[in-house]
Parts: sequence; C-alpha cells; structure tokens
Amino acid sequence: MNVVSLISKTDLNRIPKIYADIGSKVKGQIYIRRALKEIGYYQPFFLFILNRYKMELDKESAKPLLKLYFLIWFFYKRKTRIRDIPVTSERYMQAEFEIADIGEDEQLFDALESPGSRALISIILSKFKQDPEIEPILQNSDSTVFISICSFIRCFDEITTKRWP
Repeated sequence: MNVVSLISKTDLNRIPKIYADIGSKVKGQIYIRRALKEIGYYQPFFLFILNRYKMELDKESAKPLLKLYFLIWFFYKRKTRIRDIPVTSERYMQAEFEIADIGEDEQLFDALESPGSRALISIILSKFKQDPEIEPILQNSDSTVFISICSFIRCFDEITTKRWP
C-alpha cells in the first residue's frame, strides 16, 4: 500500500505551516499559557500528559516535545467534536496498548481513519527520525513519547471520525 496516496495533500501542506507557526511562537510564555489553558478546558487529560512531560524534562528538552503536542492540538482543535468530547484516561490507555502492539509504520496508518490524521502522523514520524532536538528525548524515553503522541492522534482521530466509543 502506498502511504502517500492515503494522505490528504491539503493537510500535508497545512501541518508544516502550523508547526512553523508554533515554532515561532513557542518562545513566548503568554502563547504557551494561553494554549495550555485552552487545552486544559477542552482536553484536560491531554494537558495532564503535557504537564507530566514538562515536569520530567528540563525546559530546553521539553520545548521540541511541547511543539509536537501543540501541533496535535492546533491541528485538531477546530475539528468536529474535539471541543465536546474529552479523551479519558481509560480510552487513552487502551489506545496506548493498541499502538504498542502495532509493529510497522504502515499498520499505524491503517489504524487511522482520517487522511488528515495520517498526514499528521507522517510528519511527526519524520520529525522523530530527522529532528536533532527530538533525538535526545527519544534516547531517554524508550519510545513512550512516540507511543503517547500516536495514542492521542488515534483518540482524536476516533473522536473526529465519530468512531469514539
């Protein structure tokens, strides 16, 4: 299966723009606080996970990771039902187990319904493989960071495609 054919070109173009915008603004504390407040209001468990990483990592190590989580939030925040249905810890943990059982990148794409979610995971996967800021985080996390990110994308994908249990 050709993974690129499963990805929306609109989302593939939109996601790097969101990421670049986050990169330019993430230096400002007001921007970060405003984004975290919004996330906490609509998706409190997502904020809980973000805060856990902020506490575990030093400030410089946390920035690239926060950018990825903000990318997920800003990609989904205007989509149907994301502001109405919060991810629960139970569903997140179920998604984590499902993602941990997936062996290959292609199977990860198959687990996502929306072309936008596939585009998002594709770009994040490339960041994990190519971004030197993220590499030290991965070396210290035993892939739990990647599984966590994929789990939220899976949960948000299910909410937006109305497959949420």
